[in-house]
Amino acid sequence: MSVNNQSDTDNPPLTPFRQNVQDQPEAIERFLGYASSKNSIAPLPELFSASRVIISGMGSSHFTTYPIYTALIKAGVSVWWVDSSQLLTLLPEIITPGTMLWLTSQSGESGETLQIIDRISKEIYVVGVTNNVRSALANRANTLIELNSGDEATVSTKSYLNSVLVARIVAGEISKNRLTVMSKLERTGDEVRRYLDNHDRSIQEFSKFGVDRTIQLLGRGDAAISASAAALILKEAAKVPAEGMSAGVFRHGPIEISSQPTSVAIFNHGRDLDADLNQDLANELISNGVEVAWIGNQDSAPSGILNIKTSDSLEPLISDALAFQTMSFAFAKRKGLEAGKFLVAKKITQKL
Repeated sequence: MSVNNQSDTDNPPLTPFRQNVQDQPEAIERFLGYASSKNSIAPLPELFSASRVIISGMGSSHFTTYPIYTALIKAGVSVWWVDSSQLLTLLPEIITPGTMLWLTSQSGESGETLQIIDRISKEIYVVGVTNNVRSALANRANTLIELNSGDEATVSTKSYLNSVLVARIVAGEISKNRLTVMSKLERTGDEVRRYLDNHDRSIQEFSKFGVDRTIQLLGRGDAAISASAAALILKEAAKVPAEGMSAGVFRHGPIEISSQPTSVAIFNHGRDLDADLNQDLANELISNGVEVAWIGNQDSAPSGILNIKTSDSLEPLISDALAFQTMSFAFAKRKGLEAGKFLVAKKITQKL
């Protein structure tokens, strides 16, 4: 067999989803270059002078904005965090004069986004975060934040990670900590590239997790956002029914599912009260016969379970995203599916 044929066999063409995942480091570096060229990517005077700020989006676009929400709360700003479908049911009462509307939509053309910008008055200040600078959202925005992710074929990958970067940088600007945040993020592209260089090995780590079991994904604080995003991506990319929620919410009833064959992945962001609570929960689940995976900071990981580590120097939400993307490839492969290929949904959801 020729060398070329052997190479073709060992390295089959990348699927669109896998290619998008592999392209994430370059997309990250494009966005960080864009953000570095500006003194601020957020209209801070308007944020702090608004009578209220409403942060909205759908699915993974909405999940990524949670750090902005918590930063504004800590800064004493009146702020609401509500997904766009729910926001539509509250219009026009919720958007009063002096409101700032922060809308994140990767396409800038989702059905809810189009409805919202069509129904609000021209006086409402809109911050638009989008990957499509020609979209309706971009055209309506008073302040436009460009994701610079490049085209995506299927499930959100590059745009999700870049939206996380938007949230962290904006949160840093709100807390007057931009330079420190930018410094911490500057090597993100390299760290993601290093992880993806061994992606097949990482996929293999998940190959026997969750076989013929109910999948639960849990976290606390920001990590609960990763749990929700992970459940969404596993359903989209691997067609696996998975549920994501706060670990605290899980204790209030859903823990009953642990009496059945169940696998639980816990996203953990460090050594603090949340980590101690996560460890207690993990040990209890293990004693009930639940299969547990620990994703993130390993210092407080219980022994004898599947430990998934990406990089201690990565922003935790990005580290989590690499893990659940990897999980989706493992689960899809196990089912004989092409990961990330839409069978029912479309890339841009315009039906309400």
